[in-house]
Amino acid sequence: MPGFGDSITTYAGVAGVGGCLLGYDVGVTSGILAMDGFKEIFLPATDDSAVLDEKKGLVTTCLMVGCAIGALGSSYVADSKLGRRGTIQVACALVIIGAIVQCLSTQLYELYIGRFVAGLGIGLSSALTPVFISEISPALLLGCTVYCCCSWFLHVHDVAVGRPCVHQSYQNRCLVCDVAALCCTGGIAIAFWVGWAVQDFKHGWQWAIAGQVVPAAVLMLSLLLLPRSPRWLVKRGDMQRVRCHN
Repeated sequence: MPGFGDSITTYAGVAGVGGCLLGYDVGVTSGILAMDGFKEIFLPATDDSAVLDEKKGLVTTCLMVGCAIGALGSSYVADSKLGRRGTIQVACALVIIGAIVQCLSTQLYELYIGRFVAGLGIGLSSALTPVFISEISPALLLGCTVYCCCSWFLHVHDVAVGRPCVHQSYQNRCLVCDVAALCCTGGIAIAFWVGWAVQDFKHGWQWAIAGQVVPAAVLMLSLLLLPRSPRWLVKRGDMQRVRCHN
C-alpha cells in the first residue's frame, strides 16, 4: 500500500478516469447521430421521419438499457470471485468490445448489440468505481469519495464546528471528489470536441465511438495500482491481506 499522500492522488486519478469514461459515452451519442457518414449507413434519407426518429431512439435506448442492467447487477457480480476491482476491469473490457462491435457494424442490429454491450460495461463501472474507491480509501475519506457534493457539506460542517477549512482531511476529500466531477464533465466536453473534429470525415463516427476505448483501457490498467477491497477480502475470509492493507 502506498503512502497516504500517494494514495489520495492515485484514488483521485482513478475516480477521474472512471468519471471521464461515463461522461464521454454520455456525450458522444448526439454527435454521431448528426454525422453524414453515420446517416448514410444507418439513417438513410429514404426513410420517413417517424422511422428515423425510432432508429435514433433505439441507438440511445440500447445503451441506456445496458447501463441499467449493468448497474442493477453490479452488486451481485462485485461479491463474486472477481471482486470489485476485477468486475470493473471486466466492465472496461465490455466497453472496449462494445466499441469494436459498433465501429465494425454495417447493420443496425449490430450497432444495437454493440451499444448494449458497451452499456453493460458503463453501468457496471459507473456503479462500482465510487464504491470501490470508497472501500479502499483511508478512514478520513470513507463515505466522502462517492458523491462530489460531500465536499461542500463537509466544508459547511467544519465551519459550523470551528474546524479549520484548510484541514488536510478536507483538502483530500475535495481532491478526490472534485477530480471525479470535473473529469465526468470533461468527458462530455471531450466527446463534443471529438465529434466536432471528425464530423466531416466519412468514417468520423467510427473514430468518435472508438474514443471510448481510451478511458476504458486507462481505467482497466490503472486499477492494477490499487489494492483489493478490504470489505471483499473480509467476505472471502482473507484476514491476512486485510491486515496488510491496513
